[in-house]
Amino acid sequence: MTGGKDANRVEASRWLDPAERDLAASEANQRAGYHEWACFLAQQAAEKALKSFLYLGGERAVIGHSINDLLQRCAALEPGFATHRAAKRLDEVYISSRFPNGLTSGTPGQFYEAKDAEECQALAREIIAFVKQQSAT
Repeated sequence: MTGGKDANRVEASRWLDPAERDLAASEANQRAGYHEWACFLAQQAAEKALKSFLYLGGERAVIGHSINDLLQRCAALEPGFATHRAAKRLDEVYISSRFPNGLTSGTPGQFYEAKDAEECQALAREIIAFVKQQSAT
């Protein structure tokens, strides 16, 4: 029977693979002009990568969607995560990229631009790369 660290390593990889796929989907949506979805998928990529790290660190059930909260939990295990505080910007797109009532006016498709998607993707890429680096050690 596999348990403990082995089970957590398996669960961590189950979260990291979808994180990378979400980032690829974000890039595809950006190319298609769906910048709001590109932003949301970048947030999802970072969220899943951070959850992957927390599973790797021994957590059994990782709940929550806030990048800021997940970063703080990760930083408690690995202080290097504190340098990625800019990624908390992704919390801002979690609702507003999907729902018009998350904005003061207009729709997510009207509000988000290519530069927003590029910023979100860069933040997600940094998080994924850092998680992969930490997972290798």
